[in-house]
Amino acid sequence: MMQLVSPAGQGGVRMGRNGWLAFLVFLLLGSSPFPAYGKTICPPQISIAMATPYDEVMVERIGRERKPDEIHIAVSLKTRTLFLCYGTQVIDSFIAQVGMNSQEGDKRIQGDKRTPRGEYYVCLKNADSRYYRALGLSYPNQKDADRGYESGLISKEERDRIVSAISQNAMPDWNTALGGYIEIHGEKGGRTDGCVAVGNPVMDCLWPVVELGCRVRIF
Repeated sequence: MMQLVSPAGQGGVRMGRNGWLAFLVFLLLGSSPFPAYGKTICPPQISIAMATPYDEVMVERIGRERKPDEIHIAVSLKTRTLFLCYGTQVIDSFIAQVGMNSQEGDKRIQGDKRTPRGEYYVCLKNADSRYYRALGLSYPNQKDADRGYESGLISKEERDRIVSAISQNAMPDWNTALGGYIEIHGEKGGRTDGCVAVGNPVMDCLWPVVELGCRVRIF
């Protein structure tokens, strides 16, 4: 079943019903669901350590831009790592697969097989995805739309439609020359056409705590 984001204010997502359920479970177990870096909420066999000093600096910088109680995601294209974060804390980090041509630069058009870099949010949750479960991302964002319009890839009407959706924290148009349907989803096998793929057990960890509107930084 797909769940679309409802128009809401910008600024990220705090713990909703599912997040609070996870919080209560961990309180009963005698520990916090979002502890300091180095402890996890997922089985240890699917988590990995911080990949590089570069990732550590970037994730810390992103965390300082978030609210102290905000659940958010960061994805490193360089090391192919997904970080689940709570404010400035790293809850867990996981191996991820990204677009096969991502090393060639930013995503520009449909079919370039690149994962976009930038600031996005979860605008769709699909529990019945072709790849197990999927979190749809708000690509293209306003910067992507402005770039596409200035370069002649999309029309003014398409650009305005995307900007309007982003301003309402809704799903942008995924069917322009800029491409779309960028998701964090379950196992695919190898590199992707632009999505971020993680193991199905990782999606099981993300699913109850990542809600619509959750901010995602890809760098």
